[in-house]
Amino acid sequence: MKCGRALESDGYGHIRALRKGFDPLILAELTKLMEPSFKLSKSIDLSGLWSDEDQIVKRPPYEIEVVIGLSDWVYKELSKLDAYPNHLVNLLLPATQALIKALEFWDFAGFEDELHDRSHWDMVSISPHPQNRRYSTWVILIELCRDLWEAIWEDNKVKAQSVLDIWRSFKHPVFRRLSLHAMTVKDVANTDVIVDYLLEDNGQWLWSLATHREVFRLLAVLWSELDEVTAGQLVNTILKGPPRKMYRADLTEEEWEERFSRDVWLMLSKLQSFGGILPTNAVEALQQLTSDYPLWALQEGERDEFTHWMETGSGLEVDITLDELFEKKFQISSNIYLRKTGYMAKAGLINLGLAAKTTGKRPLKF
Repeated sequence: MKCGRALESDGYGHIRALRKGFDPLILAELTKLMEPSFKLSKSIDLSGLWSDEDQIVKRPPYEIEVVIGLSDWVYKELSKLDAYPNHLVNLLLPATQALIKALEFWDFAGFEDELHDRSHWDMVSISPHPQNRRYSTWVILIELCRDLWEAIWEDNKVKAQSVLDIWRSFKHPVFRRLSLHAMTVKDVANTDVIVDYLLEDNGQWLWSLATHREVFRLLAVLWSELDEVTAGQLVNTILKGPPRKMYRADLTEEEWEERFSRDVWLMLSKLQSFGGILPTNAVEALQQLTSDYPLWALQEGERDEFTHWMETGSGLEVDITLDELFEKKFQISSNIYLRKTGYMAKAGLINLGLAAKTTGKRPLKF
């Protein structure tokens, strides 16, 4: 069941028309299809998955989702057109407005606030990446904003900068992600201005799960370009680590210290992998953390930059039989899996709650 006035379309007619050319009428139709609405569906019954009744998650009888009229297929076909995105740049502000409305809907449903939103769960990377599966149609609005903004930058930098300023004025994490991406792919500001933006709110966004991927993508480009003073400012903030309030309150001191150390180690290790020279205090801190936790190592490629990772395969090599695994309680089984596979990048294969348990960071409001 859907609530709202959003339109649905199989998209064939619109793509067929767009292949013939772009005109105000077809652009108006696309604008209508960007309008978000609610979708209600019956919840999945999870009873019976846990042997311990205390582990059963109490779920409402329905699930709510924000959707738009554009589908994954339509976006893929749209992006194949030679005229995309240059001939659709006039849709950037409507796409931004539709994204704001979608976020307001998520807020109304209880899944969004100024520090957390669903964007990094439903679209793990603002930059194009195979991990972006588009299971939720509303994230197409994010991709449209990204694509159209990049096209406008090439044609009219003043206008693109104005839109970026609008994005930066919003408190929603997804607009901070879009802004960080813009700073990564285009020369929109001086390095000191970018670092100041990265370290806003006492470094909240440097460590937030909501901006995890985009922070690392920005640092990969930015780090080797920083002067000594700005690099020192960034490193000193990293060495202070994430604020305690960003972690779950129920962590023991030992658990918190390990998760805190892991976050600092990961940031320093990634900086080192990006090239450039680490300041002496950063080198000493990294050496100490490596000595304290010798089993820690960066994962292949960019996996450490993702809060969760999805893949298919025949399974992982473990030292426990399948029968023994299923005889154990769910929580014990998941802990075996997490010890084998590492931290938050793969923890998302189970669910966000377990990812939060592993990282100690506060999860989204699911």
